[in-house]
Amino acid sequence: MTKTKPWAIAIVCLLALVITFLSIAQIKAVNQPFIETGSTPQRAAAADSTKTFNLGETVDVSGLRTEKTTIPDGVQYRFSNPRIVSEEDIMSRHENWVPYYDSTMRRYDNPLYIQVDIAITNTSNEGFKPAWFTLEAESWSTIIDPDTTCLENGIGDSGDFIVECGQEQTFTASYQLWEPTFSKSQWENVRHLPYQLVYLDYPEKYSIPLPLGGDAE
Repeated sequence: MTKTKPWAIAIVCLLALVITFLSIAQIKAVNQPFIETGSTPQRAAAADSTKTFNLGETVDVSGLRTEKTTIPDGVQYRFSNPRIVSEEDIMSRHENWVPYYDSTMRRYDNPLYIQVDIAITNTSNEGFKPAWFTLEAESWSTIIDPDTTCLENGIGDSGDFIVECGQEQTFTASYQLWEPTFSKSQWENVRHLPYQLVYLDYPEKYSIPLPLGGDAE
Protein backbone atom coordinates (compact mmCIF):
# COMPACT_ATOMS: atom_id res chain seq x y z
CA MET A 1 0.00 0.00 0.00
CA THR A 2 1.40 3.36 -1.06
CA LYS A 3 1.63 5.90 1.75
CA THR A 4 0.61 9.54 1.08
CA LYS A 5 3.57 11.80 1.55
CA PRO A 6 3.24 14.53 4.22
CA TRP A 7 4.16 17.35 1.78
CA ALA A 8 1.35 16.29 -0.58
CA ILE A 9 -1.18 16.47 2.27
CA ALA A 10 0.10 19.95 3.16
CA ILE A 11 -0.33 21.16 -0.44
CA VAL A 12 -3.90 19.85 -0.61
CA CYS A 13 -4.77 21.56 2.69
CA LEU A 14 -3.24 24.83 1.49
CA LEU A 15 -5.20 24.74 -1.77
CA ALA A 16 -8.40 24.07 0.18
CA LEU A 17 -7.74 27.09 2.40
CA VAL A 18 -7.07 29.33 -0.63
CA ILE A 19 -10.28 28.20 -2.36
CA THR A 20 -12.31 28.76 0.81
CA PHE A 21 -10.87 32.27 1.28
CA LEU A 22 -11.61 33.27 -2.32
CA SER A 23 -15.18 31.95 -2.08
CA ILE A 24 -15.86 33.97 1.08
CA ALA A 25 -14.43 37.12 -0.51
CA GLN A 26 -16.62 36.65 -3.60
CA ILE A 27 -19.77 36.16 -1.50
CA LYS A 28 -19.04 39.35 0.45
CA ALA A 29 -18.49 41.30 -2.77
CA VAL A 30 -21.80 40.08 -4.21
CA ASN A 31 -23.67 41.04 -1.06
CA GLN A 32 -22.23 44.55 -0.88
CA PRO A 33 -24.81 47.32 -1.66
CA PHE A 34 -24.37 48.83 -5.10
CA ILE A 35 -23.01 52.40 -5.01
CA GLU A 36 -23.74 54.25 -8.23
CA THR A 37 -20.88 56.24 -9.66
CA GLY A 38 -21.46 59.92 -9.09
CA SER A 39 -24.02 59.48 -6.31
CA THR A 40 -21.74 61.28 -3.91
CA PRO A 41 -21.23 64.99 -3.36
CA GLN A 42 -22.09 65.85 -7.00
CA ARG A 43 -25.44 64.03 -6.90
CA ALA A 44 -26.26 65.42 -3.48
CA ALA A 45 -25.52 68.95 -4.69
CA ALA A 46 -27.76 68.48 -7.75
CA ALA A 47 -30.61 67.27 -5.55
CA ASP A 48 -30.23 70.28 -3.25
CA SER A 49 -29.52 73.08 -5.74
CA THR A 50 -32.62 75.25 -5.27
CA LYS A 51 -31.76 78.91 -4.74
CA THR A 52 -34.53 80.71 -2.85
CA PHE A 53 -34.87 84.50 -2.89
CA ASN A 54 -37.19 86.83 -0.99
CA LEU A 55 -39.22 89.55 -2.64
CA GLY A 56 -37.05 92.60 -3.29
CA GLU A 57 -33.81 90.63 -3.34
CA THR A 58 -31.55 90.88 -6.38
CA VAL A 59 -31.58 87.71 -8.46
CA ASP A 60 -28.58 87.45 -10.78
CA VAL A 61 -29.79 85.45 -13.79
CA SER A 62 -26.58 85.84 -15.81
CA GLY A 63 -25.77 82.69 -17.76
CA LEU A 64 -29.11 80.96 -17.31
CA ARG A 65 -30.29 79.13 -20.40
CA THR A 66 -33.55 80.02 -22.12
CA GLU A 67 -35.36 78.10 -24.83
CA LYS A 68 -33.26 79.65 -27.60
CA THR A 69 -30.28 81.39 -26.02
CA THR A 70 -28.35 82.16 -22.84
CA ILE A 71 -29.00 85.20 -20.66
CA PRO A 72 -26.01 87.57 -20.98
CA ASP A 73 -23.81 88.46 -18.03
CA GLY A 74 -25.03 91.51 -16.10
CA VAL A 75 -28.80 90.83 -16.03
CA GLN A 76 -30.57 91.00 -12.68
CA TYR A 77 -34.21 90.64 -11.58
CA ARG A 78 -36.07 91.97 -8.55
CA PHE A 79 -39.61 90.78 -7.81
CA SER A 80 -42.16 92.76 -5.83
CA ASN A 81 -45.85 93.42 -5.13
CA PRO A 82 -47.47 90.03 -5.85
CA ARG A 83 -51.25 90.29 -5.83
CA ILE A 84 -54.38 88.47 -6.96
CA VAL A 85 -56.62 90.44 -9.28
CA SER A 86 -59.94 89.72 -10.94
CA GLU A 87 -61.02 90.35 -14.51
CA GLU A 88 -63.10 93.24 -13.21
CA ASP A 89 -59.94 94.80 -11.76
CA ILE A 90 -58.21 94.57 -15.12
CA MET A 91 -61.24 95.93 -17.01
CA SER A 92 -61.39 98.91 -14.66
CA ARG A 93 -57.89 99.89 -15.85
CA HIS A 94 -58.43 98.97 -19.53
CA GLU A 95 -61.93 99.92 -20.63
CA ASN A 96 -61.59 98.44 -24.10
CA TRP A 97 -60.34 95.05 -22.96
CA VAL A 98 -62.80 92.20 -23.41
CA PRO A 99 -61.88 88.85 -21.80
CA TYR A 100 -61.98 85.89 -24.15
CA TYR A 101 -64.72 83.37 -23.43
CA ASP A 102 -65.82 80.31 -25.32
CA SER A 103 -68.56 77.81 -24.50
CA THR A 104 -66.16 75.77 -22.36
CA MET A 105 -64.94 78.68 -20.26
CA ARG A 106 -68.51 79.79 -19.46
CA ARG A 107 -69.03 76.55 -17.52
CA TYR A 108 -66.51 77.60 -14.87
CA ASP A 109 -65.84 80.47 -12.49
CA ASN A 110 -64.24 83.53 -14.01
CA PRO A 111 -60.45 83.31 -14.01
CA LEU A 112 -58.33 85.17 -11.50
CA TYR A 113 -54.80 86.44 -12.09
CA ILE A 114 -51.63 86.62 -10.05
CA GLN A 115 -49.59 89.65 -11.06
CA VAL A 116 -46.03 90.40 -10.01
CA ASP A 117 -43.83 93.44 -10.75
CA ILE A 118 -40.37 92.56 -12.09
CA ALA A 119 -37.59 95.16 -12.24
CA ILE A 120 -34.99 94.02 -14.78
CA THR A 121 -31.55 95.62 -14.85
CA ASN A 122 -29.35 95.02 -17.87
CA THR A 123 -25.70 96.02 -17.50
CA SER A 124 -24.54 93.76 -20.33
CA ASN A 125 -23.44 95.07 -23.73
CA GLU A 126 -26.51 93.82 -25.60
CA GLY A 127 -30.27 94.10 -25.51
CA PHE A 128 -32.09 91.44 -23.56
CA LYS A 129 -35.52 89.89 -24.08
CA PRO A 130 -36.86 88.91 -20.64
CA ALA A 131 -37.04 85.25 -19.68
CA TRP A 132 -40.23 84.72 -17.71
CA PHE A 133 -40.45 82.60 -14.58
CA THR A 134 -43.08 79.86 -14.21
CA LEU A 135 -45.74 80.13 -11.50
CA GLU A 136 -46.12 77.03 -9.31
CA ALA A 137 -48.25 75.93 -6.37
CA GLU A 138 -48.04 72.34 -5.14
CA SER A 139 -48.59 70.12 -8.22
CA TRP A 140 -49.98 72.98 -10.36
CA SER A 141 -48.01 75.29 -12.65
CA THR A 142 -48.50 77.76 -15.48
CA ILE A 143 -46.54 80.14 -17.69
CA ILE A 144 -47.30 83.84 -18.07
CA ASP A 145 -50.54 84.82 -19.73
CA PRO A 146 -49.41 86.72 -22.86
CA ASP A 147 -52.72 88.58 -23.35
CA THR A 148 -52.94 90.27 -19.95
CA THR A 149 -49.15 90.64 -19.61
CA CYS A 150 -49.00 92.64 -22.85
CA LEU A 151 -52.13 94.56 -21.86
CA GLU A 152 -50.82 95.59 -18.44
CA ASN A 153 -47.51 96.75 -19.92
CA GLY A 154 -48.98 98.58 -22.93
CA ILE A 155 -47.08 96.35 -25.34
CA GLY A 156 -48.67 95.04 -28.50
CA ASP A 157 -46.88 91.71 -28.73
CA SER A 158 -44.93 89.55 -26.28
CA GLY A 159 -41.98 89.62 -28.68
CA ASP A 160 -41.68 93.39 -28.12
CA PHE A 161 -40.46 93.03 -24.52
CA ILE A 162 -36.82 94.07 -24.45
CA VAL A 163 -34.43 95.74 -22.01
CA GLU A 164 -31.63 97.58 -23.77
CA CYS A 165 -28.08 97.56 -22.43
CA GLY A 166 -27.60 100.02 -19.56
CA GLN A 167 -31.34 100.17 -18.83
CA GLU A 168 -33.63 99.13 -15.99
CA GLN A 169 -37.29 98.50 -16.75
CA THR A 170 -40.16 97.27 -14.61
CA PHE A 171 -42.75 94.98 -16.13
CA THR A 172 -45.89 93.37 -14.76
CA ALA A 173 -46.03 89.62 -15.28
CA SER A 174 -49.57 88.24 -15.27
CA TYR A 175 -50.47 84.58 -14.64
CA GLN A 176 -53.98 83.21 -15.15
CA LEU A 177 -55.67 81.05 -12.51
CA TRP A 178 -58.38 79.05 -14.27
CA GLU A 179 -60.62 76.64 -12.41
CA PRO A 180 -60.33 73.47 -14.59
CA THR A 181 -56.54 73.51 -14.36
CA PHE A 182 -56.74 73.01 -10.57
CA SER A 183 -58.02 70.15 -8.48
CA LYS A 184 -61.30 70.79 -6.66
CA SER A 185 -59.59 71.31 -3.29
CA GLN A 186 -56.97 73.58 -4.83
CA TRP A 187 -59.58 75.79 -6.47
CA GLU A 188 -61.52 76.09 -3.24
CA ASN A 189 -58.34 77.50 -1.69
CA VAL A 190 -56.96 79.17 -4.80
CA ARG A 191 -56.29 82.49 -3.03
CA HIS A 192 -54.24 80.83 -0.32
CA LEU A 193 -52.05 78.27 -2.08
CA PRO A 194 -48.24 78.39 -1.56
CA TYR A 195 -47.37 80.10 -4.84
CA GLN A 196 -43.81 80.60 -5.98
CA LEU A 197 -42.10 81.82 -9.13
CA VAL A 198 -39.65 79.26 -10.47
CA TYR A 199 -36.97 79.15 -13.13
CA LEU A 200 -35.35 75.78 -13.82
CA ASP A 201 -31.94 75.59 -15.46
CA TYR A 202 -31.00 72.03 -14.52
CA PRO A 203 -29.57 71.25 -12.08
CA GLU A 204 -30.19 74.72 -10.65
CA LYS A 205 -33.65 75.93 -9.67
CA TYR A 206 -34.45 79.53 -8.75
CA SER A 207 -37.45 80.06 -6.47
CA ILE A 208 -39.23 83.19 -5.23
CA PRO A 209 -42.07 82.48 -2.76
CA LEU A 210 -45.07 84.79 -3.19
CA PRO A 211 -46.95 85.74 -0.01
CA LEU A 212 -50.44 86.80 -1.06
CA GLY A 213 -53.28 88.51 0.74
CA GLY A 214 -55.90 86.74 -1.36
CA ASP A 215 -58.40 89.60 -1.21
CA ALA A 216 -59.62 89.65 -4.82
CA GLU A 217 -63.16 88.36 -5.27
